[in-house]
Amino acid sequence: MTVAIIIKDSQFTEKSLTLAHSTHLPLIDEANSYRHDYYLSYDAAGLALASSTNNSFKPLRIDFVHGKTAQRLQQASINKEAIAKAFGLHKGRRPYILDCTAGLGRDAMLLTKLGCRVDMIERSPIIYALLNDALQRASLHALTKELTSHIRLFHTQAQNYFDDYPNRHYDAIYLDPMFPEKKKSALAQKEMQIFKEIIGGDLDAHLIFNACQGYYTDRLIIKRPRLAPRLAQSPSYQLTGKANRFDIYLAPADSNQSTSTSGVS
Repeated sequence: MTVAIIIKDSQFTEKSLTLAHSTHLPLIDEANSYRHDYYLSYDAAGLALASSTNNSFKPLRIDFVHGKTAQRLQQASINKEAIAKAFGLHKGRRPYILDCTAGLGRDAMLLTKLGCRVDMIERSPIIYALLNDALQRASLHALTKELTSHIRLFHTQAQNYFDDYPNRHYDAIYLDPMFPEKKKSALAQKEMQIFKEIIGGDLDAHLIFNACQGYYTDRLIIKRPRLAPRLAQSPSYQLTGKANRFDIYLAPADSNQSTSTSGVS
């Protein structure tokens, strides 16, 4: 699987050059895009990933300002969202969270809408670029500007994160490793196809789980398909929905000192 960067509009030349430098992807002429499986390009709506070989494949663009994701953010409330119950959110409690598997950033943005501060980790330079562009666009929009001020994005390997930042501690840590869907909508098929080809699956999720031990003061949460096997040992408890479940691992009592209002470098 190969990915390149093309310039469709000359006004985005500088941004495309910067992207090529940060991702180490080739910058090619649009006429040569067929030589690669996918290509990244900027337009007025932002950065998108498109297929060079499948015309039915709608370009993938992360958008927190328009569409279904934006609508969900606007309507979100603690009482409606299962993830709020998993994190123990209630009036006056808004934990500081590390999302180790950012992906498209939907859960992280939802958690900020519910009042949390969130740090996200994304290891794929391609997904990171798409997500970073979406956050930059959201920071310019009145409805999402405030949310983006409570979220940070890091490009690194999650299992190495605490080697680089050993003094960082969180109230809660979140893992949503990629898993195969049995029944897929067209959108789910597209996203899963891209993530499998670009990221190659989250086969190291157990290593991330192990690396996070000792760095959360309240709970670590793993999102899984409802009937999927556990990623690690038996959780403290589970919250199960129609399609997914949350495996919740509570921190030992002696680490139960909140970081939700403390400054973290």
